[in-house]
Amino acid sequence: MASDKNKPPFYLIDTTSEFYRPAVRRYAICASVAVWAGLEIYAWQPFWMVIAVALAAYCIYTLIIGYKPPEKTAPVAAVDDGDSGSDGDGSD
Repeated sequence: MASDKNKPPFYLIDTTSEFYRPAVRRYAICASVAVWAGLEIYAWQPFWMVIAVALAAYCIYTLIIGYKPPEKTAPVAAVDDGDSGSDGDGSD
């Protein structure tokens, strides 16, 4: 059986994505899930209430409290060695 040591853990929200870098997006997601949880509490739907409150708590913890922005990687530039068109034998 293959080793699972190099396998990344399962997350519901991939915080390494550049999509979550702006704080406005993270707060909007958390607010919308919290509003959903509030509506389920107001309507007194126990099943969906538990699910919505759990998701709201997970979103708040993952996207606000424990969020660490992904490290920016420098773009790799193409290396131009100045050898455009010659075959490399030195006879131009």
